Amino acid sequence: DRSRNPPTRLCVPYRAKDSPSLRSEFSHPDVVILLTCLNYYYAGLGDDDIFLAFNHLVGSDQASAEYQEWTNDAARLPPTYQQLVGVNLDDRSHCTDHVFPALRFSKATVDYFLTHVVFPKEMKEFPDKLSASGWDIGEIKTHPTVGFSGTNDSRETLPLSVSQLDLPEQNHTNALVLGYLLRPENSVACIPQQVQPCKSDAEIILDLVLDLNPPAQVILDVGAQILELSNHDLAAHWLKLLPKQGPVQAVVFVNDKDDICVLDRTGRVELLQISPFARQMEACFVFLDEAHTRGIDLKLPSNYRAAVTLGPGITKDKLVQACMRMRKLGNGQSVVFCVPEEVKSNILALSGKDKNSQITVADVLLWAISETWIDGRHSIPLWAVQGTRFERQRELWQAYRQNYCLDLTPREAQEFLEPECQTLEQRYRPGHQARPSFNCPSDTSPNLNLIWKRCRKFE
Repeated sequence: DRSRNPPTRLCVPYRAKDSPSLRSEFSHPDVVILLTCLNYYYAGLGDDDIFLAFNHLVGSDQASAEYQEWTNDAARLPPTYQQLVGVNLDDRSHCTDHVFPALRFSKATVDYFLTHVVFPKEMKEFPDKLSASGWDIGEIKTHPTVGFSGTNDSRETLPLSVSQLDLPEQNHTNALVLGYLLRPENSVACIPQQVQPCKSDAEIILDLVLDLNPPAQVILDVGAQILELSNHDLAAHWLKLLPKQGPVQAVVFVNDKDDICVLDRTGRVELLQISPFARQMEACFVFLDEAHTRGIDLKLPSNYRAAVTLGPGITKDKLVQACMRMRKLGNGQSVVFCVPEEVKSNILALSGKDKNSQITVADVLLWAISETWIDGRHSIPLWAVQGTRFERQRELWQAYRQNYCLDLTPREAQEFLEPECQTLEQRYRPGHQARPSFNCPSDTSPNLNLIWKRCRKFE
């Protein structure tokens, strides 16, 4: 992610499509190395990357021999540049136009760049780490901390100091939304498998949406099935496929700055709020990517229908939040679930149907609820680790405060750290790893007992 401060050439976790995490990193070095390699193999090297590789190459002892390895992987490289002496790095524009395109996806070039430029500088490990989590945000303070969630599915992973407040007058909303989705106007459509290599997943989904009957005017890509195109490019491509003289004259989307924008037939992009289309939503189609299928509120015509993509691991909370972008769901608006082949197989296996059976909305909801339980079982160990860490740090801090010690010495501050680095033997030594036990020692704090008690619910 080059937009970070400081920027990094390593792969970082993503919160959603095109939404890299602002600060988090992968903790295991093998994961970082593998994903970074795959990224450069598939995306290729940029011009600046290749210049850095050349600058390092010309200063090495075996420059000509190494460059020969590069050219062996670059079949489209013109004969003029098959030798290193034929490349004039001072002529930047000539290099970017004639030399670099053939080297951009050369595996030998990518490997050299990663081995000599990226990994020696970017890969680092520290002996200790200081960690914080959502437990620190939810810590009991002088004034209460309040949050809001449209669903209560995440209550089991809230810090112990934060409790879910279920208002009696809203207890029925979970079942109410499921009832809306089970209405007969909602349906399921299977995304066809790719048979033409020239067609991207985005084009296949757009073709499916255009063929739906009744038609869909909204795409909610909660399953992150559209990866090849940016939100703007998807909006432009969708608009191009619609009749020019038809009623639809614009597509609403969310840009890279999280602004709700509208793209019209002339190619002009402006903020929806100040656009004439804000009062003409019946002339607009809408595309919301995965990151914006919750928290967005648009006033859509009451007859609009949404195509909701599914993807691996979608929980009921995430699916329901996406569907409720249709604020009049159950009162004129409807949804159609677009199911890829991988998810279709999982749904059929869960419901006990054979591969030729039709999938119903009830099958989709059953699968989403099942994924919610699986997600909970995967999330609870991390929740427990973060809670245990928070309790240890809280007890340390309370002990120092009781002694009226607010300025910690380096030795005292060191106690808040956790070991991070591991030797090769510690990380890779084979051995049997026993299944973690959720039995908590009896002499621990009450909060730790509560943490382990909740963990045992997910055994």
